[in-house]
Amino acid sequence: DAEGELRRRLEESYGPGIETVTVRELLHGEETVAVELLRDGVPAAGVDQHTGHGEIVALLEAVA
Repeated sequence: DAEGELRRRLEESYGPGIETVTVRELLHGEETVAVELLRDGVPAAGVDQHTGHGEIVALLEAVA
């Protein structure tokens, strides 16, 4: 699960118990999942992942 992995990365850097918000955006058929660390309700750091890359790899492997 992309969201859980991104949250784990932030926790590795900033410690457990952090407040986060998840944003999902669909653009040109590819979803981007972003998890942002909040400090006093304001985004202070974040990580994101484009989920379409896994689908591309699967398609290429199917052709090979």
